Amino acid sequence: MSGFEEMQQRLPSRSDNYVNALVLNEFGEALILPTFNPHSERMEWQLVSGGVEPGEDPLTAVQRILHAHTGCETRDWTYLSSYLSDLGCHAGVGHFFCAQKVKQSTLPVQTTAPKPHWIPLKELRYALLDGRIASISHAANISLALLTILK
Repeated sequence: MSGFEEMQQRLPSRSDNYVNALVLNEFGEALILPTFNPHSERMEWQLVSGGVEPGEDPLTAVQRILHAHTGCETRDWTYLSSYLSDLGCHAGVGHFFCAQKVKQSTLPVQTTAPKPHWIPLKELRYALLDGRIASISHAANISLALLTILK
């Protein structure tokens, strides 16, 4: 049984579960979604992320979300890990992935999503340190990918 299957059995399925993915194209560039945060009054970078629908497995969810937001697809997915959002009240489980060799297949379905940008991995590493990656779950997802498959 894979680590992904073990984690699915251990953690309850809830409608507030979510997925994140570090997405890399065939050139090794990372996909980021720049978003203006009105609270901090600055641009922040996000990963492809979204909710897992009831009855949907996390891999299917992240593939659906990637395609909807970007029109991109790949068969090269790596499951990184899953974590509880809050141990005290169990506010949901975050499932983290890395997609590699991603290619554009269609136009994005969701046109309200931030426009994707491709950046060098070196720039993404700096963004972890300077606060452009503001979400802790996105920072954890990037860090896991950098520590495991992108050494």
